[in-house]
Amino acid sequence: MLKEFKNARQHRGEPFRRLFSDNFFDLYVWFAPTGSILGMQLCYDYQDDGRALTFLNGRYSHDAIDNGEGSPLKNLSPILVADGVFPKQMIAEKFEGESMELPAEISEYVKDVIARFPERS
Repeated sequence: MLKEFKNARQHRGEPFRRLFSDNFFDLYVWFAPTGSILGMQLCYDYQDDGRALTFLNGRYSHDAIDNGEGSPLKNLSPILVADGVFPKQMIAEKFEGESMELPAEISEYVKDVIARFPERS
């Protein structure tokens, strides 16, 4: 079940963000000063290095999380790299079950973002 991480790190010059996490998902939600949601990033599937669905500034991206462990130089920070197909149905179902304790506004926003993810052929 997704629970809020109360001490989410804030970055100077960036919008306020909240972090929710469980053993499958990490959900970052960015907020405008007015309190409205600006965007979100849903990270998942850490067993296979992880993936991230991001919706920010009206744009979607779906990326793999490269933790750099396969490189002899080893990344100091994970980076996002372009990834293939987003498993929309599986993530929608899993999020539905894990989001019951989220604030309704956040849960509905993320469900809507997942549902509107563009289908690719």
